[in-house]
Amino acid sequence: MFSHIVSFSIPDELAKGNMAVGVMIMGIFIGIGTALLEAVEAEARNAGCRKLWLITTNDNLDAFRFFQRRGFVVSAFRLGTMNEIRRLKPNIPEIGCYDIPVRDEIEMEKRLDLAGGWRVVRGNGGR
Repeated sequence: MFSHIVSFSIPDELAKGNMAVGVMIMGIFIGIGTALLEAVEAEARNAGCRKLWLITTNDNLDAFRFFQRRGFVVSAFRLGTMNEIRRLKPNIPEIGCYDIPVRDEIEMEKRLDLAGGWRVVRGNGGR
């Protein structure tokens, strides 16, 4: 089911106790992402973390929808940054999901120090 799972640390973030985990999933809409996010959130809460954060790109509409439905909000929008990142990582495509040009980074976060958890919100047209 998984093509690969990668964990890595950015030195400045590691000093703050942060670690990033990237997951590439071969299939979507079968609950694996939700299960992984629940596990990460539980571990983060147990470790006393106050928030989760992530970065995705403007073309990744599925991720944008997934994380918003699970309590994440946009915390930063960095216009045009993908051209700079592409100089360091030339394998990042120019055109991404749904034939959308990959140009911008979208940072999202979820506060964990607020009471209550999250639930998937189902609405018109939701899965």
